Amino acid sequence: MKKMISIVATCAALTLTACSSIPTDWSSMSETEISGWMQQDFQAEEAQRWKSLGYAVNEAQAWRDGGFTADEAKEWDSEAFNPDQAKTWRKAGFDLKDAIKSRDKGLTPVAPSAQ
Repeated sequence: MKKMISIVATCAALTLTACSSIPTDWSSMSETEISGWMQQDFQAEEAQRWKSLGYAVNEAQAWRDGGFTADEAKEWDSEAFNPDQAKTWRKAGFDLKDAIKSRDKGLTPVAPSAQ
């Protein structure tokens, strides 16, 4: 039992360490990168999160303009949706799982009509 608790504690510590490895300030970015992120109104921590997921500032801005967090964008992006496509599906009321199923059937989203 003690060994099991030790293993769980070690896993939890490693998980927390991995999550905290993304800088929360502008460290590890050049002045040019910082300027780009700041011009698009990203705070340091948010910019670091997007960057850690492989996004450049313009890509991150497109996703954020569509209403996506960095983690949500990564999920949709990993399923080959671009920001505009993802925004359209979501606006039509689809979550990612349903958007994938519908797209795989050859369907496209229809946004609700304005009344």
